[in-house]
Amino acid sequence: MKITVMSNARRALLGCLLAGAAALLAFSRQTPRKKLWRTLGIAGDIAGQEVLEAEDDFCRAPLYWPLVLPQANLNCSRLRMNLEGKPAGAYYLVAKQPADQTPERRPAVVILHGHLSQASDLVGTTTSTMVWPVARLMAHHGFAVLAPQDRWDSDYPLKESRHALRLLVTGKALAGERTADALRWIRYLKERPDIDPKRIGVMGWSMGGDIALYASALEPGVKMVYLSSTMSSFYDLTAVGSALQTADNYVPSVLKNFTDKVAIAALIYPRPFLIEHGTNDEVRPFERADHDAHYLIEIYGSKAPSRLYFLSHQFSHKFYGGRAVLWFQQWL
Repeated sequence: MKITVMSNARRALLGCLLAGAAALLAFSRQTPRKKLWRTLGIAGDIAGQEVLEAEDDFCRAPLYWPLVLPQANLNCSRLRMNLEGKPAGAYYLVAKQPADQTPERRPAVVILHGHLSQASDLVGTTTSTMVWPVARLMAHHGFAVLAPQDRWDSDYPLKESRHALRLLVTGKALAGERTADALRWIRYLKERPDIDPKRIGVMGWSMGGDIALYASALEPGVKMVYLSSTMSSFYDLTAVGSALQTADNYVPSVLKNFTDKVAIAALIYPRPFLIEHGTNDEVRPFERADHDAHYLIEIYGSKAPSRLYFLSHQFSHKFYGGRAVLWFQQWL
C-alpha cells in the first residue's frame, strides 16, 4: 500500500483554507449588530474619553433664522473630547431651571449635521440653506441637546476623500469613524448626572442621518430615532451611470453583509422611528425612502401605527424637521 505524505507547503495551504472557512462560518453566525460593528471597522474601546466643558455665550449671538426665540433662558457650553489625531467638538444646550426648582434629570437629543452644514447652523450662530436651528428649538422645549461638529472635513470633499482612502487601506471606513464619534457622545450623555440615561434620542440629516442610523442600530440604549433625507440604496452607489457620492458613503463589504441600508434600519425595531423625506430630493430619491418605509412597516408589524412614522414633504435634499419637537415629546 502506497502512503502519500503531504508536503509542508500543502499542509500549510490546507491549514489556511480551513482557518479561512472557520472564520467565514463564525462571521456568518454573528448577529446583525456584530456584523455591523465589523463592517464599519469600529474596533477598540470607544468609551471613557475625557470631555472638557466650557461655558460659552454663543446662545446670545444673533439667531440667523426667522424664528422668535428667547435667548436668555438657555445655558450653553462647548464640549471638547480629546481623541487621537484631532479633538472632537460639540455644542451643548439646555434650558435654565428656576433657582427654587429641584434639579431633575432631563431627556437628551444628539443632533448630527450633514454635508454643506455645520453644528453651528443647528444652534443658530451661523446660517445654512440646508438646515435650521432645530437644536435651539429643542432646548427651549426642555431637552438637553448635544450637537457634535464633524471632525473629518465634511465641508471639504478633497480632504474628506483623503481621510476616507487612508482609512480604507487600514481596514476602516470613514462612516465607521464618524459612528464611533457619535457613540462616544451618546455614552458621554449617559454618564452626565443631569441626563436620564434611559431617555436619549438621536436625530440626523443626510450624512448625519447615516451616522444616526448606524449609531442607533449599534446602541440599543438609544430610545428613539429621527432621520431626515437619509434613506437610500447602497446599490445606487454601484449602478452604472449613477452620480458619484461623497467618499463616506462607501463602506467595504456592506452589500456582502447586508441586503441594503434598510436591513440596517431594521435593527432599530421596535424603537420609535421617524423617517422624513422630500418628494423633490435630487440626491436621495424619494421612491427609495417610500419603499424602505413600507418594508419597515412589515418589520414593525402591529407596532407600526404608533412607533413608525413616514413624513413626506415637498422640498428637496434639505432638513425639514416638521415633527421634531412633537416626536421627541411623545417618546422621550
